[in-house]
Amino acid sequence: MKFLKFVLPLLLVLCLFSPAMAQVSWHTANQVTIGWDAYDNSAGNPGDAIEYNVYLKHTVTGAETLIGTDSATTYLITFITEGMFLAGVSTVRKVDVNLDGTWDTSDVDENGDPVILESNILWSDSTDTVAVPVPFGLRYFVDPTQVRGFGVR
Repeated sequence: MKFLKFVLPLLLVLCLFSPAMAQVSWHTANQVTIGWDAYDNSAGNPGDAIEYNVYLKHTVTGAETLIGTDSATTYLITFITEGMFLAGVSTVRKVDVNLDGTWDTSDVDENGDPVILESNILWSDSTDTVAVPVPFGLRYFVDPTQVRGFGVR
């Protein structure tokens, strides 16, 4: 009995305060717009091109899919596959190697390769950096089709 008096309160505390146990708020829709703060390139070259890669991760299979790249800080996701997903965003910095004020295909290193850097992916279930009150996930379920052959039988 003493064991239970000690273990139960400890488990309760761990469940309430552990980031790994954080609650995810699920949003069900066929379309959703996600957004994030712009990358601060003040330490980089003014001519760098900054873009964002947007990903979906299926919560059952764990498959990560790049669904788009954009320079805007919002992205409209339109679901075509049922499931529960986490959204992810990474920053892509295309370095203006020539320092001519604009990134283009001539900006390459000594090997002739463009210098393109990508941050880690920030997933929507992150308890450290997600800006909404709680981490979030996205769900989509296909609406059933209308019945056919309806009548008196």
